[in-house]
Amino acid sequence: MNKNLKKVTAAMLMFAITGSSLLAGSLSFADNAKKDVNIERIAGMNRYDTSATIATKFAKNAEKLILASGENFADALAGSPLSGDLNAPILLTQAKSMPRETELTIKSIKPKQAYVIGGNSSVDESQLKFFEKSMRVSGVDRIGTSVEVNKIRKTLNPNMKESIYNSFVYPDALAAGPLASKMNLELIPVEKATNPDYIFGGTSTVKYNKNVTKRFSGKDRYETSVEIAKEYLKHSASKKTVIIASGEDYPDALSSSIISKAKDAPIVLVGKNHIPDSVRNFLKDNQMEDIIIVGGVNSVSQKVQIQLKYINKSKEEVKAEYSKEITKLKSDVANYDKQIKEARIDRISYLEKVLEGAEKERKIAQEWVDNGVFSFLHWTKEAYPQYAANVDKALEILRKYVATNEVNPTIKGDATSYDNLLITYDLLEENNQFRVNDNNFKASPMHTNFEILAKAMVSANRSTNYKLGHRHTFRVAENLAWGVNNPYYGWYDMEKAIYDQNPNDPRVGHYTNLMDSGYKVCAIACNNNPKINPMRITFAWNADFSDDLLLTEQEYKQILGQYYNIVESKYMRRELPLLRKLAQSETIKERNKVEDMEFSKMGQKVMDLGDLIKELNTKKSQSNKAIEQLTKEMKNF
Repeated sequence: MNKNLKKVTAAMLMFAITGSSLLAGSLSFADNAKKDVNIERIAGMNRYDTSATIATKFAKNAEKLILASGENFADALAGSPLSGDLNAPILLTQAKSMPRETELTIKSIKPKQAYVIGGNSSVDESQLKFFEKSMRVSGVDRIGTSVEVNKIRKTLNPNMKESIYNSFVYPDALAAGPLASKMNLELIPVEKATNPDYIFGGTSTVKYNKNVTKRFSGKDRYETSVEIAKEYLKHSASKKTVIIASGEDYPDALSSSIISKAKDAPIVLVGKNHIPDSVRNFLKDNQMEDIIIVGGVNSVSQKVQIQLKYINKSKEEVKAEYSKEITKLKSDVANYDKQIKEARIDRISYLEKVLEGAEKERKIAQEWVDNGVFSFLHWTKEAYPQYAANVDKALEILRKYVATNEVNPTIKGDATSYDNLLITYDLLEENNQFRVNDNNFKASPMHTNFEILAKAMVSANRSTNYKLGHRHTFRVAENLAWGVNNPYYGWYDMEKAIYDQNPNDPRVGHYTNLMDSGYKVCAIACNNNPKINPMRITFAWNADFSDDLLLTEQEYKQILGQYYNIVESKYMRRELPLLRKLAQSETIKERNKVEDMEFSKMGQKVMDLGDLIKELNTKKSQSNKAIEQLTKEMKNF
């Protein structure tokens, strides 16, 4: 699991267990009259984080997972009973992009099968890449999607009874999914009704006049959820646990389906700031001992949490607990301030260490860059010992011309410099493309090795003065080009055109060299040192018949590419400025810019501390809001 997700989830669970935060059951006083109800709150920073937190806590080893839109209720509502059937959590996402909390949870759970509820307009196709195996379950509209969900459910439970709901109105059906799964009920839109046994919702929302076994309905959505809960308890082995979610919005209740499965408990709805009488009576009548609140205080307030905890106590007793809770919340606010201050100090301190480490890495990489091909060859010798003998030949050649000051990788534009080393693969690749595709010759791709690479680099350095022409430094075939950005324009394009007219024309030597099937190994290097190269750039192509260590183009690409990635990751040309900027920012925007970069492994603690600061600030704000709310509420007693 990603460290950020671990931190948030762990924090949520810790608060839920210890009662040290507003987001949890934070009251634990002595029993003055009747037994207090055990309260646990499960919440994230938003609806997506809440669904992720639920999944992590109740389905961390789930083999199957349901992904549905968190921007519209219809698909998640249709998938709610499927969650119970499959023992699969429902994770919420956005239409065009997957929230970070959702992505991290998927990577943590690693489900073998995902069911994506809804079409592309609800969940973009790009999000399927996060799953090893996925199935999109969708119809032309929400009714069609619900039908497709039921098809899957029928493969699991062929003998399902029919129940109906209004797919365009969520409240009545919010609590229906778990019961539909438990009672093996097909939950279908009223438009598709044939012979329903059960109805979820009153006559104002589900207009169906034929006789049914039972209609679950009440004067409002809260009473309807109570009627559903009563039926659920008839089929439940555990009758002392209930899940509480907001009846004013849909995400938390729908994400709770997996909790219902795990705890064998019904879902009952409440208002943000009030407990309806029907719910209050249900809890008292059934002597509920454990209540799980899903969602933060903006969904189900602290006031409601306290009332739930002391639902069996008198107003006077509750008022006394309010006073104690206010005192406790004020203490929490002070503690949050302390933790925020400490986290900020720790964040800056650790960031300085990260920057220090990054600077050391950059200095090492700078040495590698400064030493050009020499560092590359020494690294290759260590990483690929099978090439050691050929590397030693290359180093011997290069050192000879270091002594004459004709090779110096620290000089800008030298053929042995880091930047020009990187070009050598592109030049080799282009060389082989011409050989393979040429219509006059049937030449196979040429190979390369480190010895011929060294020779080409030396030739490029020693041939910068075009007036001197070929220096004949080595007994190998050699093409030279001066003053062009691409040597193949002359070596190939121009000379091939001449060859096509007259193969015997003496001006086609470079072209025939390139196409000579006898040459087995080649390398192309360039010098673009502005101080010593009057033609701005010189290219040298060296080729030989030698079969001493033949590297294919792809093998050379792999070695050079691996080296490049190591150097660039250490060099961190882009990362370091962003990391410094991160030191001055706690925003998610700045963090997301750098989180996928190489240094993020070093900076993970920095980002974790940023997450913690944000979380603490949120809790502090919620605690202050709760103090204000509870103080106001006390005046009503």
